[in-house]
Amino acid sequence: MGLTTGIKGLDRLLEGYPEGPVLVEYEHGSGATLLGLTYLKAGLSAGEKVALIAVDVPEKALFKKLLTVGVQDASTLDIKRISSSSPLKAISLLGKQVKAFDRVLFDSLDPLLLFEQHDKYSPKFGVLANKLKKIMLKNRSMMFLASFNPENMEFYEFLEEAFSGVLRLSSSSEGRRMSVIKWPWQPRATVIAYHITREGIKL
Repeated sequence: MGLTTGIKGLDRLLEGYPEGPVLVEYEHGSGATLLGLTYLKAGLSAGEKVALIAVDVPEKALFKKLLTVGVQDASTLDIKRISSSSPLKAISLLGKQVKAFDRVLFDSLDPLLLFEQHDKYSPKFGVLANKLKKIMLKNRSMMFLASFNPENMEFYEFLEEAFSGVLRLSSSSEGRRMSVIKWPWQPRATVIAYHITREGIKL
């Protein structure tokens, strides 16, 4: 079975889901976490070994999020909670662990960017970015969530060459939209409308 987002019709519109790391930039309320967890559940359904890396997310909140996509037993996946208070140390430890998984969701990069390493002239910026790049190369499939913030664009641009694809989710009074920023092949639709229901994301 090939890689899939787990959302009916989305893989067809994107002409498939690429191997390697994908960055999902999002506006709050656009359903990024739901997209990421649906992607993880698709891996579980395919019999893959999957992991959820959560930055500064309480355990109870994690279990609640998993229930929204129908994952009743959290033991079916590996959950790794890390703190943004020591991002370089946390990323170093993860680099030794994530290669054991077929599919990994990183939720999210935001807390790591609250520190000075988002400044491209800071030595810490280069160290963090390079550690993330090394992690990206170790897995068949990874999805990174990160809120869309123009102040952090230099960080994403620094990492962009390592991403197989970049999607951007937006939410407004006109509805929710998914824009294809970067993809390994030209998709049939560069902007995809979707909505969120109790059953998940629907096109």
